[in-house]
Amino acid sequence: MRAKSSPAATKKLRSLATLAQYPLRLEGAYPCLLDLGIVTVDAATKGLRALIGSGDETDVLVLSALLDQIFWSKGCDADFEAALWPEIAQVVVVRAPSPLMSALRFLASAMRKEPARVPAKIDDVLSIGLARILEETEMTGPAEQLRYDPFLARYFGAALVSAMDRNNRGDPAMRAAWSKAIESDPLPDTRRGRASAFREHKVGGDANED
Repeated sequence: MRAKSSPAATKKLRSLATLAQYPLRLEGAYPCLLDLGIVTVDAATKGLRALIGSGDETDVLVLSALLDQIFWSKGCDADFEAALWPEIAQVVVVRAPSPLMSALRFLASAMRKEPARVPAKIDDVLSIGLARILEETEMTGPAEQLRYDPFLARYFGAALVSAMDRNNRGDPAMRAAWSKAIESDPLPDTRRGRASAFREHKVGGDANED
């Protein structure tokens, strides 16, 4: 961010960012690049959607890095954030396999640490997606048809639901169903996820520390 006060440094960053064959991925730096005016909101939104829609393992890692940066960037571009939250909520409701865990981790961290930053307008969509995840990952049901890891989904789902419950967000019936499932879960995963929603935030930690 020191480049912000140096026009020369900003110019160099802009030239790097616009090279067609630049070898590094820029998506993880969107918050900074948006702040410097090097990347437009439209370009960043298109880049986000491309990462979400990709099944490539590298793209999944880049998406996770981007969400980390957004979580830690207290002043991320408002227009980009406005576009971000519905896209991430859509990942949950359709249970998109590649980005699902990154989305759940990001949402759980944000809902735990900065619930006011998460717009209430996505609560209904999240509630639908979380209810479907709970239903699809029932221990008594077959998991072969799932396109995502049921154990990780239940862990991060429990973390998100518990953070929502703590802040009185989302559908009460969905939260109650998850609470009942957590209490009766023969495995400790969901209880650990619930505990993470109440864990003290560690300075210098990672958005995906859960």
